[in-house]
Amino acid sequence: GVTWFSFNGTTTLDIPVTVTAPVYNVQWGSHNTPASLTGRQQVNVSVTVTNTGTLTWPSGGANPVYLSYHWYNASGSVSVWDGLRTSLPGNLATGESATLTAGLKAPTAAGNYTLKWDIVREGTTWFSFQGAPTLDVPISVSTATYDVQWGADNTPSTLTANQQANVSITITN
Repeated sequence: GVTWFSFNGTTTLDIPVTVTAPVYNVQWGSHNTPASLTGRQQVNVSVTVTNTGTLTWPSGGANPVYLSYHWYNASGSVSVWDGLRTSLPGNLATGESATLTAGLKAPTAAGNYTLKWDIVREGTTWFSFQGAPTLDVPISVSTATYDVQWGADNTPSTLTANQQANVSITITN
């Protein structure tokens, strides 16, 4: 907290270092992620991404790149890790951008969450695991007014015309 040694005549050690761009990186652009959803509600969200890494993002093949997301609850624990996948419109080279229409499905339970948009190279890695930033959005999830969860049923797979059948179906409000 007093002085730099070099200010008092001590020589510095100068070492050349080459800094390269990361392989996996993303810059997040505009998005219209809603601030609130109801439990299990599914919406489409517009998200713009720019490839700022050195890897061209393949849209197909053995390990395609997708836009996806993770849900974290108010205590910071993961509620949903594997969000829906959104395909790229084509390969995305370094410096190229795309605006994607992403499917987003809210968690079941009501509460305050952080949605973390992330990029995944299927079967290889999540970009956030490689140091790329996520796009973090706080979202409030409420209980739906009308909602049903369908359970087991014994509906026959075929019926003849005008045939009647009694069917048991388990539902949860």
